[in-house]
Amino acid sequence: MPDIIARAEAREKVIGVCDVVREGDWDRLADYAHPGGVLHITDTVYLNGFENLGQFFDYYLEYYDLDYTNMEVTTDGREAAAEITLKITYKKDKPGMPRSVGQTTELPLAVFLVFSGDRISHGRLTFSLDEWMKAFLEEPRPAEGHLL
Repeated sequence: MPDIIARAEAREKVIGVCDVVREGDWDRLADYAHPGGVLHITDTVYLNGFENLGQFFDYYLEYYDLDYTNMEVTTDGREAAAEITLKITYKKDKPGMPRSVGQTTELPLAVFLVFSGDRISHGRLTFSLDEWMKAFLEEPRPAEGHLL
């Protein structure tokens, strides 16, 4: 049975690791997660370790700004679930995608995490890729202050 940490501490770890990903601040990742931790992105795509996690998200952070407009965390100290509304802003043209004009969308997602001691050791993301892509595959609409 995994160690149990206080619920408040577990909640802060979940928020902290989400902030690290949003900001791309990989130096802080060790404060929240095990170096060999695993994050499942889809059923067939998973990331193992800090280096792979950083490279994966750095690629996306080059093209998108991420912000959380809502985050609700539930935890028992062994496991945690976070229900998040993610605001995605398409900030730079990505090969194979429509031109970036600052398109934004809000995407509901869930993150399920497992603790080992006081660090996150395993995570799984659940989100709709169709919802993510919808904002970028429709006819681009200019963001405020942008011209097509």
